Amino acid sequence: MRVITARKAAGLSQQELAERAGLSQRLVSHIETGAREGSLNSYTQLAKALGCAVSYLVGEQVGQNSQAGGREHV
Repeated sequence: MRVITARKAAGLSQQELAERAGLSQRLVSHIETGAREGSLNSYTQLAKALGCAVSYLVGEQVGQNSQAGGREHV
């Protein structure tokens, strides 16, 4: 996940991001370290606070299946 990268690029501490997103610093820390998965609501709040898309934060890439001709390998 890219929460740490986005937070650092924005020049924010975990506490500052938590305050902007309306979350606890502990939850932000747990999401960043992978100790806990956040809810869709948590990621939405983080994305809004960081000015990016939720899909970016969770590591989705546009055209992920492009190497497989648009099909997934089974």
